[in-house]
Amino acid sequence: MIAKLPDPTAGTNLLMKNIMILRKVLLLSCCL
Repeated sequence: MIAKLPDPTAGTNLLMKNIMILRKVLLLSCCL
């Protein structure tokens, strides 16, 4: 990935992906 130019859309998309992953992990840990 190119890190020279900070892309706000890419940053928000990555953040959303991380949040979704964290939600899945939390749900799985709660179910267990």
